[in-house]
Amino acid sequence: MTLVGHRSAIYKLLDIPGSDKFMSLGGDGMVVEWRTDGHPDGLMLADAGEQMFTGKFLSSENWLIAGGMSGNIIWLDLNKKIIIRKMSQHKKSVFDIIKLDEKRSVSASGDGSICIWNNEDQQLLLSVKVSSQGLRKLLRVSDQYLLIGSSDGHIYQINVSTWEVECRYVAHDNSVFALALGDNHIYSGGRDALLKSWSWENNELVPQKVMNAHWYTINDIIWSGHGVFTASRDKKIRAWTKDLDISGSLTFAENGHVNSVNTLILKENYLISAGDDRSIILWAKDSYQ
Repeated sequence: MTLVGHRSAIYKLLDIPGSDKFMSLGGDGMVVEWRTDGHPDGLMLADAGEQMFTGKFLSSENWLIAGGMSGNIIWLDLNKKIIIRKMSQHKKSVFDIIKLDEKRSVSASGDGSICIWNNEDQQLLLSVKVSSQGLRKLLRVSDQYLLIGSSDGHIYQINVSTWEVECRYVAHDNSVFALALGDNHIYSGGRDALLKSWSWENNELVPQKVMNAHWYTINDIIWSGHGVFTASRDKKIRAWTKDLDISGSLTFAENGHVNSVNTLILKENYLISAGDDRSIILWAKDSYQ
């Protein structure tokens, strides 16, 4: 099933837990709600007013924290369909946002910094310079540590108690766009189109395996429960076992995307993808298993 409605590329899909609904964010600034029950039309929840790259849903408040091209952090009330607050702390684009805990969220930017935000009053708590190049992906790997994929090809390990960089790993030839955690493994991918697995041992990343996974950039990686899915600029989605043996591929030939695949989520019995062609595709389990 294919869903359309965005007027620009879609960069982020977000699950709405406990429902058959999910959200999409894109270059048109729209936040759109969709359903997996076969209903073809989306419901516009909010207009951020600028190009959006990422967001995090705060289910307790039905709020969305979003970021994009301008570097602004935008807080949206999805009940009232209004912007609560807009903060301009970052100097370049915001590429990822995660919820650290019930009270705090973290944003990562092309300016090489992360910002820690108070979820209750939307105020900045701390800004930390991590790299001289852009930060692309955040991954909470344990209660104590946060991993950050950077455009300098490294993965940075941050202690969330001190907010200090405790380790820096040489990971990819250039930008690290994607990180995922599953079954005590970390998976990374980026502009070099390589998919790498790492083990997490004694609070350190230990390299395990490297695969030539795609022809072009890996934009997203998600854990499937028994392996990972990768989304790429080469228009393909690929399924891998946890040991990085390929187990399937979804392409244009299977009614897939005609441009870069930017984002993936798993929802109920579907793998859901979206990308530069402005479309959202719901893949049934028999498509990829």
